[in-house]
Amino acid sequence: MKQRKITEQTEQKVNKKGTSASTMTGSAVKKMKKKLSNTGEGGGAGVSGAGGGESEVGSVGVDREVGATGEVGKAYTADTADCADGEIGAVGSIDEVGEVDEVGGIDEVGEVDEVGAVGEGLHGREKINTYFQAIQKRGENLFVPYIVAGDGGLERLAEQITLLEQSGVAAIEIGMPFSDPVADGPTIQKAGMRALDAGITLEKVLDMLEKTRATRKVPIILMTYVNPIFAYGVETFARRCKEAGVDGLIVPDVPMEEETLLTGALDKFDVAFIRLVALTSTEERMRQLAERSEGFLYAVAVRGTTGARANYEDTVASYLQKLKNLSPVPVLAGFGVSNASQAKELSQHCDGVIVGSTIVDLFHKGKDDQVRELVADSLVRGR
Repeated sequence: MKQRKITEQTEQKVNKKGTSASTMTGSAVKKMKKKLSNTGEGGGAGVSGAGGGESEVGSVGVDREVGATGEVGKAYTADTADCADGEIGAVGSIDEVGEVDEVGGIDEVGEVDEVGAVGEGLHGREKINTYFQAIQKRGENLFVPYIVAGDGGLERLAEQITLLEQSGVAAIEIGMPFSDPVADGPTIQKAGMRALDAGITLEKVLDMLEKTRATRKVPIILMTYVNPIFAYGVETFARRCKEAGVDGLIVPDVPMEEETLLTGALDKFDVAFIRLVALTSTEERMRQLAERSEGFLYAVAVRGTTGARANYEDTVASYLQKLKNLSPVPVLAGFGVSNASQAKELSQHCDGVIVGSTIVDLFHKGKDDQVRELVADSLVRGR
């Protein structure tokens, strides 16, 4: 009874703070832009008051300050804030992707087609596991692109999903635009603002995914923050995810100690809950997160937010190898992976990579061919 009361209080506090894509329009967007530019609050989207945990993000103003830069997406966070075990910090500029020869799409590979053929009957953990295992059996690394839902419109989102599936990706991570994206760097923040300006909401995205579910075979991973889930209703959200064909969920501002706020409903509707782990996590915490993670384990490979990086710390290779030894599910490195060279290098130490900011930027600039080239050139065959 005491735990239920704490949970209800937590939901009430969280619902009072932050603005979700499902409720934010018009003047609220303009106000939020000013807030991003000169904020004393930023990052309030976390689980404010949602209990302890090594990776609490909602305690803004204590662990991190947001820079007043006067430019949307330039509010960098300090090195001391965790993001579901991923630290938040300043980010660098995006790298350009070079020209490479085009490589055929996934339809040319019989084994993945066989997975897709049974994909319609699979959902959640089983679909992710089956799809990943087929790719790994073929001796390839796992490449998961990140895109922002509705950056360019919902029609554009459907086109991007089709293009990426045909390019041979292992899954697609779709980020929901949110007013206070504490884990995101400037490229993704700006993409989220464009989507919010266009009136994109969580409900619209789920509706579109449900309507187009039969047209795709690749697993879909949704990345969002906890406020929109609470505003929508946790169980209703989990049910709609299943109906829409969302196989997995990433929530970067919910630490391990508070994840029971979501896991009951996600288990009920068979939506895989993908955990994040940080470079700074203790080995015991790494072990716990690896054992709990479903679908794959998201290894945050930098001390900071998403965004392109020129290089990585010397300890990243051993960190990824340690996680791979601990984890019963595939380990994918993300945050800062910006080109094919980095994707291949990191894949030597884990099962694959997640690439976000570069793909978001290329899609925004209409460089679809370079997205295909990036995916093709990042795949490692004959592992």
